[in-house]
Amino acid sequence: MDGPVLMASNLTAEDAKKRLHFFTSDGKLLVGLEAFIALWAEMPGYRVLGRVVSVPGIYHLACLLYDRVVAPALFWWDSRRGK
Repeated sequence: MDGPVLMASNLTAEDAKKRLHFFTSDGKLLVGLEAFIALWAEMPGYRVLGRVVSVPGIYHLACLLYDRVVAPALFWWDSRRGK
């Protein structure tokens, strides 16, 4: 899985699997919930979700949920699938 994107961002394959990473059109690397919000902003059916999740309070709760539950669960699920 090591490729030019991983090398350019100084990420290991394992680090990349632990959290969502997204490069913006201007080359900025976003990680975690910030990456989701940026993706949702580009997806017509999800723009409202991105705005809602960006609201203070909701944003902090969503960060906590992503960091403590969603990201670890997805990483665990991926590791169980094998390589």
